[in-house]
Amino acid sequence: KIVALWLVAPFAAADECETVTPLSDVNLTEWIRASWYSQEQQLTSYEQEEDLYCVTASYEDEGRTVPFFDGLVLSAYNYANIDEVNGEPQNTQDGQVLCARLVNSSEAGALLVSPCFLPNIFAGPYWIVAVNTDENGHYDWAIVSGGQPTEKQDDGGCTTTTGTYDGGLWLFSREPVASNATIQAARTKAQNLGFSTSQLLPVIQEGCTYDGAYLKPSATLKTSGVAM
Repeated sequence: KIVALWLVAPFAAADECETVTPLSDVNLTEWIRASWYSQEQQLTSYEQEEDLYCVTASYEDEGRTVPFFDGLVLSAYNYANIDEVNGEPQNTQDGQVLCARLVNSSEAGALLVSPCFLPNIFAGPYWIVAVNTDENGHYDWAIVSGGQPTEKQDDGGCTTTTGTYDGGLWLFSREPVASNATIQAARTKAQNLGFSTSQLLPVIQEGCTYDGAYLKPSATLKTSGVAM
């Protein structure tokens, strides 16, 4: 009986979480148009608290391929500074490029991401679960989850497993330093989807120069005195 309860318990906890589905109608051309800047995020095995400075994500359709897959593959350029703003850079544009794979064209928001030399079976879920569109039809903030949240938190919402490779939650903005209103709108949307925001930590973007980062700026975007 003890063994049976131990086996059932994780599934019972998952059943208490809202089912989250990636967006089916994401415009990937718009998604990759400009860089994304993380405003808040959950820790993963590859992004710890000391890495939460100047975090960016940029994507390109460069015709990359991955083993045993002939679908769309996007280049993913992730960047961060270690320990401080403008500290040691991680993943400069000359560093490791990840591959984001679109497995099902009818689910454009359901991407799989890993180093490009790995097949899809070893890639982690990278789900676009919400986007906000501005008056010009451009995405201005977004929420990404590392798959289905399964761990119930004290605030009533759920998270993916904290601190693992196969998990995570990111609130992204096209602006390096998003307004409080933008961040709150993204947090509220995440909560409405059933996510816990209790594990989100702020990412410091103020003062970042993004030295060595692969960036795709909007035409009018400026950051901290650096024209983009």
